[in-house]
Amino acid sequence: MLPHEIRSGKDLQRLQSLICNLKEEFKDAGAIELELPALIDADVLIELYGEDLRARAFTVTNPFDGKQILRPDFTVPVAQKHIQSLQINQRYCYSGPVWRYQGFGSRKSDEYYQVGLEIFHQDNAASFDAEVFKLINSALSGYNLHCEIGDMGILRALVSELDISVNKKSLLLRHLWRPDRFSQLLMHFSGEIASTVSRKELLKSVKTRSLQDYIVSSGPIIGMRTVKDIVERAQELYNEELSKPIPKTEVDLIHQIADLKCKFYESPDKLKQYSGLGGTFLGACENLNARIEAMKFLGIDGPRFSFSTRLSWNTMEYYDSFVFSFFSNLYPELPPIAQGGRYDALTAVLNKKVNCPAVGGIIRPEILLNLTGRQQ
Repeated sequence: MLPHEIRSGKDLQRLQSLICNLKEEFKDAGAIELELPALIDADVLIELYGEDLRARAFTVTNPFDGKQILRPDFTVPVAQKHIQSLQINQRYCYSGPVWRYQGFGSRKSDEYYQVGLEIFHQDNAASFDAEVFKLINSALSGYNLHCEIGDMGILRALVSELDISVNKKSLLLRHLWRPDRFSQLLMHFSGEIASTVSRKELLKSVKTRSLQDYIVSSGPIIGMRTVKDIVERAQELYNEELSKPIPKTEVDLIHQIADLKCKFYESPDKLKQYSGLGGTFLGACENLNARIEAMKFLGIDGPRFSFSTRLSWNTMEYYDSFVFSFFSNLYPELPPIAQGGRYDALTAVLNKKVNCPAVGGIIRPEILLNLTGRQQ
């Protein structure tokens, strides 16, 4: 049953009742309910997520306000609302539709509901990670689900410890949530994949100082980049090409850690064997351990959950540390029933680089009803 098929009659009543019940659980935990606009400033989202967002979002043009995007999720507008409020510690809940383009032939809906919780705080991130997780887990009790927990900070720490240029690190970090592109970049930076013919020609023109002629001969300038922008970027690519490649041993190590799967509470012990990787990696492991201790303190049944470093490659791109997803045991083909995580880097950008820690999660109520209908 697709989401739009349960928005009438008794099915709509069941959906509305479920949404209200979920929000009440979050309100009982101190969250205040927000009603948020469906249209978001396109420039803000593109600045955060890059041009790739255009391929996944629905864009409309307002003659007065310019281009806007139908919200792909609630996180950015909630964070903007919180920052504008000038409050420090606050928690919010919300519900409503979101829109994401699924591509030709996809059976996934372009529009579906989310019910969510976001917590903004200052200190003790691990305890708030644990609290958000407990609230989402409690709201889903009674359903036959399994949960995977990951930590984007582990992979980010591995990249930050690489002895490569700042530009290469930025590229790898930007594509952490795209596993195929990330792996391709790793192979390219390690020398396992040769440059394309067009790239070789471009770099050759930089080396022979004939770049301007190469640009002219390649045809008219299309897009927003000026000739100056192209020249500067080509010079950056040339300098990166001259820098030393990532050793294959380090590439193999990244894949080895990315492939780690184990019981959640066992993950710190599994990662101990890599303790020599550097201070940033050790810090990420300490954060993971602190989160586990906070979950144990709240009585969360850790053995029920699995840890997967690769889960970081299947989430929204703004998560930078703790991530989790709930899936159906009986119907693994269904999308995640719930997911969430920590997004301190995103809020820091929105808050003009001022620290604004935040963690949250969403539940997809239509998929829950779908699951209930299948189990009956």
